Amino acid sequence: MTGPPEPMVNAMAGLNLIDSADKKLVMINHKSPGGLIAKIGENYNIEEEAIGGSKVKLVFSYKSGASEEADLSDNSCH
Repeated sequence: MTGPPEPMVNAMAGLNLIDSADKKLVMINHKSPGGLIAKIGENYNIEEEAIGGSKVKLVFSYKSGASEEADLSDNSCH
């Protein structure tokens, strides 16, 4: 459980590794990362599940034709 901007930085680094449909990124966070979803929500398939108390699990997967267009260079929380 880390504070901003570390979760965003970690997520963007992980998303850089998703380059095919057989790869997924799992993120467990203290809440839904609204800033991250706003930045890359159109570029990846995202499944969100509430787990244990107030935590949330997100699974990001490759979206053909869209993931390649994601701007993963801006990893700051505005």
